[in-house]
Amino acid sequence: MKHYSKEFKEEALKLSDKIGVKKAAQQLGIAYCTLADWRSIRRNAPSVEIPSAEEQAARIRELERENAELQKANEILKDALGFFAKDRVFIYYNRVRIYTRNPLGLPPVRYREWALAQQAA
Repeated sequence: MKHYSKEFKEEALKLSDKIGVKKAAQQLGIAYCTLADWRSIRRNAPSVEIPSAEEQAARIRELERENAELQKANEILKDALGFFAKDRVFIYYNRVRIYTRNPLGLPPVRYREWALAQQAA
């Protein structure tokens, strides 16, 4: 089986587009079915368009802008989480972690003691 270079195949395909598959195959000295196979492979292959440098630069700018917006939103959410969670603590009852409000601002151990005392009373 003979192998052809990529450049040869591309030139053969261009020629076959101009003058037809049968004439191009005869001129190039290759089998008709070989050239026809190359054409069907080209036709069925997905077209890959390489974006220009300007398009790539625009896409990079767009992604950088989106990244900056998301980082800003992330910082806002972190601040909001700190604001809303500052008076909450995790306490454990029977090895189960419970997230609850701590209106007294006590450390978790002291809050648990206080909460248990309130339940007992």
